[in-house]
Amino acid sequence: MHPTPSATLIGLFALAAALLGNTASVSAQAISYSRIQVGGPGGGPFEDTCRPNDVLIGFNYTAGKALNQIAGVCQAENNGALVGANYGLRTWGHWDNSGPYGATGNVRCPPGQAVTSLHVWVDKFHEVHNVRATCSPLVGGGQGTYLNSTDNMGGQAYSDGSTPCPPLTLAIGLTGGYGALIDRLGLKCSTFPWHH
Repeated sequence: MHPTPSATLIGLFALAAALLGNTASVSAQAISYSRIQVGGPGGGPFEDTCRPNDVLIGFNYTAGKALNQIAGVCQAENNGALVGANYGLRTWGHWDNSGPYGATGNVRCPPGQAVTSLHVWVDKFHEVHNVRATCSPLVGGGQGTYLNSTDNMGGQAYSDGSTPCPPLTLAIGLTGGYGALIDRLGLKCSTFPWHH
């Protein structure tokens, strides 16, 4: 038995509505961007991303004469409002606590903000010496917050560069290279429907 013309039309309208619904949901999803990395060519690559729809709000680190380790820190959001406790991502790099040098610390955005840029200083061995983050409000725009640079126990920076997220995006993770030290750093960034 063949469907009646009216049943066929109803089926086509339902299919069109479903396709339009899928298109709308796809366009509302975040688009991820990997940004340029600042530092040297050494080490193995790494990439670490927050859970879906979460944002990068800072990082933990250890440093001697250069940056030894770094671990991104994320937090969940609900329509542009940070919710729940923050959580750490994997720690990259290695820490040798047998020497006289050592600094540990954590870098956090102010409440209601997420990382939008890193400024990275590189030493003469082409490894990351220190890094500073810039944070921006999740909603409402406004002035970004420049956080203090990571501490070091000696060493010297010879060059530097920035790795900002594209306009209207927020950081969702870290990228870079690592071995015994952190060789280079960059950000993973994403759009969010409520961030403008």
